[in-house]
Amino acid sequence: MEERRKATAAKGGDTAIAQAQMEARAAHLRKQRDLIVAQRKKDRENQAEHAAAAKPALAVAPSPASIGAQQLDDRRADLSRALAAGMKSQLTPEDAFGLPAECLEERRVSFESTKARLKAEFGGRAV
Repeated sequence: MEERRKATAAKGGDTAIAQAQMEARAAHLRKQRDLIVAQRKKDRENQAEHAAAAKPALAVAPSPASIGAQQLDDRRADLSRALAAGMKSQLTPEDAFGLPAECLEERRVSFESTKARLKAEFGGRAV
């Protein structure tokens, strides 16, 4: 029985030592991690400062992508103007040839009379 107590006490002592070593190692690793995180944060801040300082130089010379985007915007503006002109021409009482509304009415009447004549000539079949 005595031997058993000594073995348990020795085991407990070894366990306490091992536990203390593990805790010391964990604390050391936490300190190392904190140092690495702080160094990375400092590096990111330095890179951000350098990027902010270099940004005005980039703004002077536009990139090819921004030039292409400007051309695309110009093309879209041209298409919008063309569409607006087309819609406006549909609202005015003139056709594509610039004929006034009176001429358009004459053309419509002529078309209707020709259509009626063809129906009479061909007996109402589809022309």
